Amino acid sequence: MKRPLESQPTKSSEPPAWSPPATDWKTATLELESSDSRDLVAAALRLADGSQADYNPLVFFGPRGTGKTARLREFARRWSNLAPNDGVRFSTAVDFARSYATALETGGLADFRQNRISGRLWLIDGLCQITDKREAQWELLQLIETRVAAGNWVVVAAEHPLITSALIPQLVGCLSSGLAVPLEHPDREMRRRVIEDLCIQQDVRLSPQAATALCEQTRTLRQLEHVVLQLAARYPDHDSIGERQLTEIMIAAFPSPHPRSIVASVARRFGLSARDLRGTSRRRHVVRARGIAMLLIRQQTKLSLQEIGGLFGKRDHSTALHAIHQATHRLQQDPHLRKQIGEIELTVPNSL
Repeated sequence: MKRPLESQPTKSSEPPAWSPPATDWKTATLELESSDSRDLVAAALRLADGSQADYNPLVFFGPRGTGKTARLREFARRWSNLAPNDGVRFSTAVDFARSYATALETGGLADFRQNRISGRLWLIDGLCQITDKREAQWELLQLIETRVAAGNWVVVAAEHPLITSALIPQLVGCLSSGLAVPLEHPDREMRRRVIEDLCIQQDVRLSPQAATALCEQTRTLRQLEHVVLQLAARYPDHDSIGERQLTEIMIAAFPSPHPRSIVASVARRFGLSARDLRGTSRRRHVVRARGIAMLLIRQQTKLSLQEIGGLFGKRDHSTALHAIHQATHRLQQDPHLRKQIGEIELTVPNSL
């Protein structure tokens, strides 16, 4: 049973019992041209052109750098193009929680609620950032239920599948009644397609060699979008942008991370400490993690082999070279390891 909107949650209140919905989220029921995840995202965005109540609320979820905020803004843009007089509200979940707390303190709860119930479209970014704010989650739950019942849309972005998040289960259940769209980091072929699309949109003419280099040197949609926008701004009306111009943009956009940051990210990913990697342990999993750290430092910084070896317990350059060769060989043979390294690279500071 829905909680009445007038009732205010208290810190001591216990949520009523809840069980997961009988069916999984509607991730496969949307009519698609193919099973490609990119087609699913495109189909979800087309809902803004002619919304279907069965898919309200709409949730985009995925890790950092997969374009969640961009999808929200694209949805809002398409909606506004067709219905410019519809009220569209965009906010982060953190801003919502902060405004809710202020409304409680100042007695402005009625206006706060009315502003968020009205309007045909409400977009909320960063939902998982309020997992520690239960009162705000209760308020958000009631507002979403009220909006959906009135036929007003809610579109949400979150970093994790909500069913595995620490959000209150009632809010998860409410959001599960709509459509959930997973966003993933693009593989090499998808990056190539995205580069082509972005270059057409921004009227950027990349040489084939530069396009290949951009595909190989980026990992996320955010990185691709940032680089192409920088190229468009720096080289307008340029006949063909080559690798030299691309390298200039890449150096400015992605400064070399500190080697210690790389060591810390690798250690975290493999359940070790930075001290383990710099130490003398010859345990197999430590040796392999150490080699991956050396490889990433070699790829992402200007350190020499001698300097890299010195970071790891004053090892010499030949030891560092051997570890890098071993890590490179494993990387070529193990798709799972390639995926792990891609995830590590996204956690290193200075990556978009």
